[in-house]
Amino acid sequence: MRQKLGRTVSAAWMRGGTSKGLFFNAAALPEAGAARDRVLLAAMGPDASGMQIDGVGGGISSTSKVVIVGDSTHAGCDIDYTFGQVALNSQRIEWDQNCGNLASAVGLFARREGLIDEASLEVRVWQTNTRERMVLRLPARGAEQIRIPGVPGSGPPIWVGWVAPDLHVRGRGATSPVEELRWRGAPVEVTLVEAANHAIIVRAADLGLEPPISSATVPWVEVDALRAEAAELLGIELSSAMRVVLVAPPHDYTASDGSRVSASEADLCAWVTTDGHRIHHAFTGTGSINLAAAAAAAGSVPHQLLRPAAAAAPLRIGHPGGVMEVVAEVEPARGPERWWTVREAGFFRTARFLMTGEVHID
Repeated sequence: MRQKLGRTVSAAWMRGGTSKGLFFNAAALPEAGAARDRVLLAAMGPDASGMQIDGVGGGISSTSKVVIVGDSTHAGCDIDYTFGQVALNSQRIEWDQNCGNLASAVGLFARREGLIDEASLEVRVWQTNTRERMVLRLPARGAEQIRIPGVPGSGPPIWVGWVAPDLHVRGRGATSPVEELRWRGAPVEVTLVEAANHAIIVRAADLGLEPPISSATVPWVEVDALRAEAAELLGIELSSAMRVVLVAPPHDYTASDGSRVSASEADLCAWVTTDGHRIHHAFTGTGSINLAAAAAAAGSVPHQLLRPAAAAAPLRIGHPGGVMEVVAEVEPARGPERWWTVREAGFFRTARFLMTGEVHID
């Protein structure tokens, strides 16, 4: 007798930039809430080991992600994009952040699901988590392919942009985009960014860290204390969305694929923390937006490290996977505000389907 299969939900496993995630049409899931979370957690399979053995999650934060795409609920947008960061070892999904890397795959998924016209090359997106507008420019047929660091091979370029974004770089008054936090009992200068996600940008040297920086070399107890202090200062709840970006002057190094990167190829070198006490294997998309926005604000921590010729966009970020270019333009705060406002920001990524079908949730 044939065994009866459990419940299944239509889904697609996709790579977007340097991340992978499980994509769903909103119409295939329950409404937002506990019932929807149960379906998604059953599919991804977080467990005490953090390896997600009984689900499709990949056991690291870059591959423990879910995306929900549906008809737009916001005027002037074509689709809604909702992102969930699934915990590795607990039954929890964080819905307070955006993923810029996976955003690059959203348009391809929406096209396959019939949510946008097959011929659409520009997709206006409402990012529901952070309540901001994004624009995706999909490649035309036959477009020249590009390579992005941290991903083998090449693919057609997809522009991921933030449109008239509500992104901010925080500082003391309208002339100094820096704050002071405490590191091992002493003050340390940082720049705080409320952009695609929240970020603390700090010189690696000020934390006693010298390249090459890896997950094993970072004092995570102190980093978590820094994150908690920044969250309190910003008046937000601490979550994995609060990342620390470690910056250093450009230098020669070997990327993760074995290629050599010279100091002349980058404007800054940087490392970004991720969930699970790890240094990202390449660089987060939202982290790159945060860093580029901060670097464009004169006097910020990353801006202080730039050579004069590097002040113009795009910013070239040297990271463990190679070098990526990011555009961000900011304007200084006016009056008593403590924020630099970002006018626009974006980068090119590649994305593709890895598998389509049904994911088992029983």
